[in-house]
Amino acid sequence: MNDILWVILLSITPVAELRGSIPYGIFSTDISVWIVVFVAVIFNILVGPAVYLVLQYVVGQFLHIEKFRKGWEHIVLRSQKKLEPLIQKYGVLGMAVFIGIPLPGTGVYTAAIGAYALGYRLRQVVAASIIGVVAAATIVTAVSLFGQGVWTRLFL
Repeated sequence: MNDILWVILLSITPVAELRGSIPYGIFSTDISVWIVVFVAVIFNILVGPAVYLVLQYVVGQFLHIEKFRKGWEHIVLRSQKKLEPLIQKYGVLGMAVFIGIPLPGTGVYTAAIGAYALGYRLRQVVAASIIGVVAAATIVTAVSLFGQGVWTRLFL
């Protein structure tokens, strides 16, 4: 499969997002670092509004199904618990920080679910996604490139 397509797929995958796609693109392909980062950022940014819109238009259709409702409530409560303190204190900037921290359980998916559950607007999710994804991409790229340099100097 095309390397760019793999970067895109990893960028829109809930577990990996750009935290997986950027290192993959840098270390496993011959694509320029700048192209990898650009593609990963664009597609990861698009995840926030896409998830929010799906939630807005689809979730209500399935809430009458008991198993779906219980699963949905679990996901919402978990997302709210992680995101609410930052959003309550810092608003959209708090959501952006949450997205920008490249740790497991943070990112665009969780932020979009939490923002939807807390009643934030699509425009706010888009703004937070842009700021947070650019911050995360900067951190992940810097750590990847720095780590590669350290690895090369120490072991090769």
